[in-house]
Amino acid sequence: MRVLDFIFAARLMLLLPVWTIFLLAVHFVHPNQYWDLRILLKLFSITLITSGIYYLNQYYDYESDLLNAKVGFLQKEILAKAILLRPIWRLL
Repeated sequence: MRVLDFIFAARLMLLLPVWTIFLLAVHFVHPNQYWDLRILLKLFSITLITSGIYYLNQYYDYESDLLNAKVGFLQKEILAKAILLRPIWRLL
């Protein structure tokens, strides 16, 4: 269950524009190399970086999200603040 919580806390719907811009850039720079291993590694890296930024945003906006009645993984206590940052610290 925790793995799915981390995946959904990464805000997959907000990753779609990131992936779209990356794939459009790949299309214009390398028109014939869509699924090269290097391109897939870059896409995976960009996904991890962007997800980490979303995790940090949720961590630091916790109080303002409570005041604005935004319901997230931290406000519902699905994930604790310390647990949310574990994947980031492991990657560093």
